[in-house]
Amino acid sequence: DRFGLLESIRIYAAEKLTEAGELEESERRHLRHYTDLTRRADAGLRGPDQRAWLCRMDTEHVNLPQALDTALSHGDGAQAVELTLGTFWHQWVTGRMSHVRADLAAAVALPGPRGDRFARANALSVALGVHEHPERAEEQVDRALSLFGARARVERAEVQWFAGLNLFTAGLEGAGERHLSEAIGTLAEHGRDWSAAVAVCYRDWMRLSVRGTLPEGLPDGRSAREVLEGLGDDWGVAQSLSVEHLEAEVLGRYGRARTVAERALALCEDLGLPTEVCWWR
Repeated sequence: DRFGLLESIRIYAAEKLTEAGELEESERRHLRHYTDLTRRADAGLRGPDQRAWLCRMDTEHVNLPQALDTALSHGDGAQAVELTLGTFWHQWVTGRMSHVRADLAAAVALPGPRGDRFARANALSVALGVHEHPERAEEQVDRALSLFGARARVERAEVQWFAGLNLFTAGLEGAGERHLSEAIGTLAEHGRDWSAAVAVCYRDWMRLSVRGTLPEGLPDGRSAREVLEGLGDDWGVAQSLSVEHLEAEVLGRYGRARTVAERALALCEDLGLPTEVCWWR
């Protein structure tokens, strides 16, 4: 069970911790706990424990922003980067993206290690901003991806596909498809089936919706749905069904489209994803 805390009691407790000289240490312990939690959640959201982790992260809607505020106020760039990365996928899946770019930008602006985790957070921030200046977007994305180390091809690919998706939606179809396809090839080559399958869902949906190109699937011939069903990722399966639904409509198979939509709706309702549910209804 979880217990709520009145704001007046929280303020009183903070005052007492300050008087005892323990407030800063208490905040840092809180920060370490939630940094670790988001790291585990980020992995757990991509498989059969997805529903449990969605619920867990939803219950932490107060603590997680507080933890990030602590990292930012203490100038702790490493922890701020880890928190923004650890919460990113939950916010993407649940459609709560209004402040994500600002959080990422604030995290990467702090002093801290400039390794591949920094490069990942920076690339996600850049990708979310490509719609503002599309004339410079491709150059900005390429520059952000260049910050990854030479041995971090897979880590780079795991954000490259997301950057490609955003370029595509900003109207830069050629650049978007190039990044998506490059990322899918790298991820498939290194056995990152989940990332490759999710990227394929977005690439195939964009191609189909913009040009009417039928789905291609993964490089080895498997469909994205086959892979994601095998991994137990119901959200991912729903994304793959969006491609199948659009394909059925394009081909005039409206009965098939209804069947697919009903299954996707049931998955999203079970996961408690209101944004996705509204889309399917």
